[in-house]
Amino acid sequence: MRSLELWIDLTHLCNLHCRYCYTTDAEISQSIQKQKSIDSIQADHDSKNPQSWTVNQLDKLFRQHKEMGRNFIVISGGEPTLSKDIKEILKSAKKYELKVCLGTNGTNFNDDLSMLVSDIKLDSIQIKCDGPPEIQDYLSGEGTWVKLKKSMDNLSSQKHVPYVLGNCVLSQINKNDLEGVIKSAIELHINTI
Repeated sequence: MRSLELWIDLTHLCNLHCRYCYTTDAEISQSIQKQKSIDSIQADHDSKNPQSWTVNQLDKLFRQHKEMGRNFIVISGGEPTLSKDIKEILKSAKKYELKVCLGTNGTNFNDDLSMLVSDIKLDSIQIKCDGPPEIQDYLSGEGTWVKLKKSMDNLSSQKHVPYVLGNCVLSQINKNDLEGVIKSAIELHINTI
């Protein structure tokens, strides 16, 4: 039997405002443009749009997925690392020995999240890599490259580093700079783009 993947869009909340994104939330984007903190954005979001999945519901879903002989899940969003329960959700999935890929923009790997990813031996992450700093910032918002680079350097310094897949959205802006995309991927510790 072919192993099916389970994809979970954990939240539509995101800390970036990518020009090409189909999930962009205007209210959240305005909050980011006003430079609110992530905690403030999260609190605003949680009060208006409570998370649709509880940790217990996801735990049950992970168990059922494993019992059906399936072993691969992708946790994505919006930006799943902004979920207040992301650490517990990742631990729950790994408890069932599932292979877990975290689909993220890659900008939020602080010390705590990076250590957790290492400790639970997360299998893979998929991050955005649309090109060199000026292109990345143009497509996703000023300062995105710096956040992404710092975050990925932090993650790559851990004892266990997951396999890192890069996701590049080709557009009129970056289609003629594929060499810049590849160089940026190397700088961001991406294994495959």
